[in-house]
Amino acid sequence: MRYYYQGTAFDQTATLAGGPYGMPDRFAGSLEVEGSWERTIGLYRTSDSYIVQSRSWLPNAVGGVLWFGSHAAPYTTYVPYLAGMQSLPAVTLGYQAEADKGTFFWAHRYMAQLVRNDWRRMMPDLDSARATWHNASLAMLAEVESKVTPRSAVSRRHLLQEEGLSHYITSACSKHAQALLKEAWSLYDALQFKYADGWLNEVSANGEFSSTSVQYPAWWLRAVNYSGGPGPVPPRPHEQKCAAGRVKDCTEKCSAHTDNYVACVSQCTEGC
Repeated sequence: MRYYYQGTAFDQTATLAGGPYGMPDRFAGSLEVEGSWERTIGLYRTSDSYIVQSRSWLPNAVGGVLWFGSHAAPYTTYVPYLAGMQSLPAVTLGYQAEADKGTFFWAHRYMAQLVRNDWRRMMPDLDSARATWHNASLAMLAEVESKVTPRSAVSRRHLLQEEGLSHYITSACSKHAQALLKEAWSLYDALQFKYADGWLNEVSANGEFSSTSVQYPAWWLRAVNYSGGPGPVPPRPHEQKCAAGRVKDCTEKCSAHTDNYVACVSQCTEGC
């Protein structure tokens, strides 16, 4: 459901339309230009998607699982909800007309908007986090299943008291969903920091901060005629006469004089 035809002749991450970072989502075109885009399976405007899992060897309350993904599949996290739940948590709500950070729909929508800025770099980070979250979901399901199968005393008690069983399942799944929503927003903040303003920003284990420029790929620069851009800024009159070292010293000295920077530099370089 997240497929953009990667690895085929129709790969939407490998075309000029995807920009320098291979963003595969294609928005509407223009009435002034006739044409069309490939319709991908991982469609950005999807409201939700889900996977239904039926496990006949388990009690009905836990045998049915709905893996629900709010918003578009490429950016969503599939969260498990068991058939025996009494109700669904509020995190499953959310719709286009009102932003609500307490819902998966808007967490995933925010994530999608962010990842599109540098899809080729950010998507692996998102995929890695989602793999961790999926494993956590499997562990949660295994824990619930261990408590409701007929082999344990706890199971027998719950099976005899269906209301208690439903309450336990509802609580376990809801708490897990809320924890994943918190993780999703934490990842969003982490990616905002890591890729802010065209830089790769990192903090090492010993607390040292580093920032590396994220450069455009050469093929894209050629495609947009980067080489044909405007030339370097011509030197100012006083720079033509002054030694490079003197100009550098003066500009650094006057950088704090924002109100009269030009006058400061002119006076500093006078006579050189």
